[in-house]
Amino acid sequence: MTLAELKAAIKTLNIPCAYGYFDGEQPPKYIVYRETLRNVIHANGRVIYSEPWITLDLVSKHRDVIAEQAIMRLLTENQIAFDDPEYDFDEEQGIHVATYIFQIEEE
Repeated sequence: MTLAELKAAIKTLNIPCAYGYFDGEQPPKYIVYRETLRNVIHANGRVIYSEPWITLDLVSKHRDVIAEQAIMRLLTENQIAFDDPEYDFDEEQGIHVATYIFQIEEE
């Protein structure tokens, strides 16, 4: 799956989304995804090369388990291996973020 195909698949979830960073004081209440580089490190600690990975954040007011399950189903059905999601919660603002990190084909 390429980034363009991922973008089209995310649209089928009916969750508003944006590609790239969100500008503004309050986090969005939707999906934000961006390409990040992860280093491949040799045993001696030196970086051999960097690989492009996708970081997808589902940001919602409190926790949206249905949307989280939809994202995991989309990734699983498209045979995209992903790490267990990381969760963060801002109690003051009531903002919940579920972060998925995975790799897809380059376009």
